[in-house]
Amino acid sequence: MTQETIERTFQVAAPARLNLRNICGSVDLRSGPEGAISVTAVKQTHTGDSERTKIKFTQEADGSVNIATRFPDGAWIWLFGSHPCCVDYFVKAPRACSLRVEGVSHTTVVEGFEGQFDFNSVGGELSLRDLTGPVRVRTVSGPVSAENLSGRLKLDSVSADAEFKQVKLASVEA
Repeated sequence: MTQETIERTFQVAAPARLNLRNICGSVDLRSGPEGAISVTAVKQTHTGDSERTKIKFTQEADGSVNIATRFPDGAWIWLFGSHPCCVDYFVKAPRACSLRVEGVSHTTVVEGFEGQFDFNSVGGELSLRDLTGPVRVRTVSGPVSAENLSGRLKLDSVSADAEFKQVKLASVEA
């Protein structure tokens, strides 16, 4: 197995904001030190077209951090056997951090945050633990598990199993 590892750290003010988009692979988001978002991206180069799979990191003027796995648009590329590499993200962010995570075929674990949360997945497992604030989950397939959530929950699912433990929700919308 061959890998390419990229590490970045961004200085952020409270409350922090992180937007992460992944195509294939995993996302592991955990609370960490205040004032910084630290990211380790591991591109699994043996799983796809490593030359065309790009990892983009940006920080907006408002302090928001954006991380994205990119692959050229156009279905014709996929028709000829070229597909993106899987990328595994390991992220530490301040506890007070709003998160937006989008993915196509990935596993996501999120633990220990306060803020606003928006999770979108086409397929793959989503595990949420110790989150305080409004949570929106949109998934096509793949199981969703949540433990120790406080706030509002909106769940839009086409074909996903959901399991919730120790939730203190002000409202639930499905």
